[in-house]
Amino acid sequence: MDVEDALVRQGRSFWTAILASKDSDGDGFTNGEELGDPEGDGVAIPGAAISLPGDANDFPNIIQPPVDEQAPEITLLGDSVMFI
Repeated sequence: MDVEDALVRQGRSFWTAILASKDSDGDGFTNGEELGDPEGDGVAIPGAAISLPGDANDFPNIIQPPVDEQAPEITLLGDSVMFI
């Protein structure tokens, strides 16, 4: 019997926000990020890329949002511009 089984039998949750916030394998990602539950509340992010929190060579597949390369449009109101 492992620790998790013993806790579950006692009605205690093994997974907590504290455990989720730890980086057990030192790869720069928290256990929660690697398991798709960064909050540690037992609710995984749908479609989250899962990796092994005990393997420093296994990283979650982070999808970067697309870069908006369009320059912002600036509209000035009034007759003058002052730089301070």
